[in-house]
Formats: sequence, C-alpha cells, structure tokens
Amino acid sequence: MFNFTLANLAGIWRNGGMKLATTLIPDDPTGWWMSEKFDGVRAIWDGSRFITRNGHPIPVPAHMTEGMPDCRIDGELWAGPGSFDKLVSVIQSPGADWGDVLYMAFDQPSPKPFEERQADLAALDLPLWVNVARQTRCLGKQHLNAFERDVVARGGEGAVIVAPGSKYRPGRSDVMVKVKRLVADLDRSCCD
Repeated sequence: MFNFTLANLAGIWRNGGMKLATTLIPDDPTGWWMSEKFDGVRAIWDGSRFITRNGHPIPVPAHMTEGMPDCRIDGELWAGPGSFDKLVSVIQSPGADWGDVLYMAFDQPSPKPFEERQADLAALDLPLWVNVARQTRCLGKQHLNAFERDVVARGGEGAVIVAPGSKYRPGRSDVMVKVKRLVADLDRSCCD
C-alpha cells in the first residue's frame, strides 16, 4: 500500500532530481518570469508515470496517464485554491474521485534555457486535465507585488519567479524563487 504521511516526506529533496524554489527575492525582479504558486502535490511525469520528489510512484487512476507524452514534465497535482487537504485525501484513498484534480505543468526538465523549455512545454499535445502554468514577464517590483496580491485575493498561495535564461537545476537555487509574503509558508508536502 502507498504510505502517504507528512512524516515520511522530510528530506525529500536531499537526493536531488527536481528543482526547488528559494525564498530570497531579488532586489530587482524585472525580466523574471512569474507564475502562480499552486498549493498542491509536486509531481514529475517521468514519461510513463507520476512520481514524487523522491521518485516514488503516485497512485493516479489509469485514465490520468492516457495521452501523456513520452517526456519528463515538472508540475503539481492540484485541485484548486484552498484544496490541499482535499487533494491529499483523494491521493490517499483508493477509488476516490479524481474529477477535480488537475496537473499544473510548469517546466520540462532539460538543459535548455527556461524560455525554450516553456516553448517545448507549450508545444506538447497534453490531455485536457493538464494545464500549462501561465508565465508572465515581470516589469518590476510593483508588478510582482500586484501579481502576488492578485493570486492571493483569488485564494492562491503566492507566486513563483524564475530567472530569464536559467537552466533547470535540481535542488534549491537562486534562479527560482517562492514569493509567499502574504500567506504563511508551511512548505508542506504530502506524499512519498
């Protein structure tokens, strides 16, 4: 059975694999790419299945793997704003209704610069339940502040910003930043 507790998630990123955001916001975020930070379960599509940050399979229904491409995608299983606990319950319960669960794809691991990875991601033929996270070019600190406020006002967690031209690097780096100044950052995980 899939052991799905918060306790067994500690240190998930120690072995590398996925990139992780830091919280150190650059003095001038102009030119960085902004997207919503989704409060879901981080998941990599490895070309044949969804896995956690530590490489363990996520027990999604078979229909959710149909039509997925034969390439790696980094993203988040998500059931909407404020629904993290509901999502965890769905993942933990065999036979649960996954109808509200989406996969929010936000990167495609490769050595290419961020913009090229985003173009590759947008060009994929993805199932209807997979959405590519919208990236917006940041025009400066006020723009970032307004973007974060808008996401939070809609019930979201905050924003993620990515440095232009940055390479996909496993682990924490200064090229991907979590912007969650308006809500508590529990940095919680739920599966592995």
